[in-house]
Amino acid sequence: MPGFSQRIEPPFTYLYARFTPGDLEAVAARLQFRLPALARDLAVDAPAQVTVLLLSADREDAFFGRLREPPARWVQGFAVPQHSLIVVRLRNLGGYPYQDAGSVAEHELVHLLLIRAAGLDSPALPRWFHEGCAMLMAREWGPSDWTRLLPAALAARLFPISALAAGFPEEEAGARLAYAQSFSFVRFLTERDGASLIGRWLARVRGGAGFAEAYRRVAGRTLAEAERDWRGEVDFLYRIVPLASSSAVFWGALSVLVVAGYIRKRRRSRDILRRWEEEEGPPRPEEPEERIH
Repeated sequence: MPGFSQRIEPPFTYLYARFTPGDLEAVAARLQFRLPALARDLAVDAPAQVTVLLLSADREDAFFGRLREPPARWVQGFAVPQHSLIVVRLRNLGGYPYQDAGSVAEHELVHLLLIRAAGLDSPALPRWFHEGCAMLMAREWGPSDWTRLLPAALAARLFPISALAAGFPEEEAGARLAYAQSFSFVRFLTERDGASLIGRWLARVRGGAGFAEAYRRVAGRTLAEAERDWRGEVDFLYRIVPLASSSAVFWGALSVLVVAGYIRKRRRSRDILRRWEEEEGPPRPEEPEERIH
């Protein structure tokens, strides 16, 4: 691609401009390390070739001019499966959900592998599944995800999972919530049905089963039932727990714990003194204190 430097580390080819060698080393090392594990977890062969474009802000206009539908301004990265292409938008790093280029690149790599695992000729996977799996496999759940879900859960404004199948909201706040919600739901599913769930699920899809039916076969329940259980957990975690963590409740609970601890300590001290008296018998005359000069 004109105007870009190139680095080849099979199966990856890196195209970049205005990207430091040290940062490039970090991205390349991460993808080389993670690719075998990701492919193994999804029970799929690793791709023979992947192009990673680290797109600086000054090159976006020229690159996006070739696309029929440029991504929203807040998008951190995207994958083009038919070309085995990963694009990382350097201008958008540091926001939600990723802070660095390596994390975005790994997220997009998971998207490519999910499509391979489902079968290249299979119907498109739901968007919530794509994003939830990519986030689960590329990063840990953290405080930023909690704060994305908390206001929506408190206000009962979470999206129905079915509403996130075809796509996410265009506006940034809604899209960020959709990412966090998809992450939370897929994480819930894997905690309930095991870490191998995604690979087993996609193997059924690759074998010809419909997406929802494939889940029912591997999990023993429907997606609707799973969503109901997930929402019950969310209601508890995001409504009851925040109430318990309010300052008034916190200090009240702390006071109770302190008083209870003091009472237990006094009771334990009395028991110890009683045992000593029973074991030693009548008190003995005091002996001179030993001193070392």
